Amino acid sequence: MDRVLNRVCATYLICWTFFPFMQVGALYRILAILCAGLWVFLAFSNRSDFLGDNLFFILAASLAVGLMVLWRILLGLGIVTAILQTFQFIIIILIGLISIYYYKYDKSYAKTLFTIILASMLLFCITTTKGVLENPYAARIANSEWLEERFEGNEMIGLYGYVYMCVFILPMLLYLLKKKITFGKYTDILLRLTVIAIIVMVFCAGYMIAIFCTLGSCLILWAFSIKDPVGKFALFILFLFFLLGYKTIVDGLFTFLMERVEDNPVYYTKLRDFRMLFLSGEISGETVDGRFSNYAKSWNNIVKYPLFGCYFFGKPGGGGHSAILDLTGRFGIGTAVLYLYLMLVLPHTMAGKARKWNMLDYILLVISLIFGILDPFFQELSIAIYFMFPFVLSAIQEKEFGAQVKPTKEMGNQK
Repeated sequence: MDRVLNRVCATYLICWTFFPFMQVGALYRILAILCAGLWVFLAFSNRSDFLGDNLFFILAASLAVGLMVLWRILLGLGIVTAILQTFQFIIIILIGLISIYYYKYDKSYAKTLFTIILASMLLFCITTTKGVLENPYAARIANSEWLEERFEGNEMIGLYGYVYMCVFILPMLLYLLKKKITFGKYTDILLRLTVIAIIVMVFCAGYMIAIFCTLGSCLILWAFSIKDPVGKFALFILFLFFLLGYKTIVDGLFTFLMERVEDNPVYYTKLRDFRMLFLSGEISGETVDGRFSNYAKSWNNIVKYPLFGCYFFGKPGGGGHSAILDLTGRFGIGTAVLYLYLMLVLPHTMAGKARKWNMLDYILLVISLIFGILDPFFQELSIAIYFMFPFVLSAIQEKEFGAQVKPTKEMGNQK
């Protein structure tokens, strides 16, 4: 009974993390808090070794959360407000714990969760694409309480976090297809359909950085897949040709795209602003100017308060548009490094620290760094980095080596 209840709570929390219609609504959040408390209690009571096996992760995460809450209190916020403003990171850590638990102790149900996530992604990619085609701004309607009325009618449309979660997961699914990993007839069909749905949705949603990251990850995956010398030489020639004719190619590409999206204000404005940035380095237009203005505010905090951050000195600040710059400017280098270690490094150890990094490791790291500099992290990212990534790597290792590589001592021993 405890095992069933544990699985139900974990499934609800994972779904709640990225299901669009669950993003707004007190009832969903209350249920999530109840499920989180119950899951933690059952996990630690049913597995006496869970704490010891994952002590490093738990201590590092607790320290990061504690410092972020404390610094916000020093800023002048109340305890409850400080915790609420750190809540998104707490969710990420909780999903990390759940992923570690099932990756280590209940791998059969991890495969079930993998299928559930795929099916859900397929559904919401379809509904998001449909919504965006009807309203170009549909995937941009903020989903916080103060804009709940604007969210009404868009409950099935994935927003910022959902779209970028799919961007991070896409190269993982493509890598599974490349390696010809199978999970069963229906799951394999589902995987292929989800890949197609993600690509269509990303190009319809109107997030330029999402498109750049998607194209970049696919190009890296393709480049690493070329084995024969002729193919590598052809790739080098193409790259050289692009460098020599950079301005002509970029100008022609942006002009071509702008002519075809003149009726879509989201895309047209962004393409125009990025075209000016790439061709002349001009930071203008609402899209680019606002973004770089936010970066500048965060950078000023880093310069003035590098060690402890501006929050420590009770001074608000940060542009709110870059995870890496904002973290460092607000909380200082120490807290930022700890946070980024949990987000950027630790997921790579979950499938075995002794293994050699493959192209998927490098793709995820590159995307995470680029995205972390350009945009804020989000709770849905936990599904990509803590659940899907180690699960995919584990599936690949099982095929290549015939057995699962044991997790490191940091993450615990396989039971």
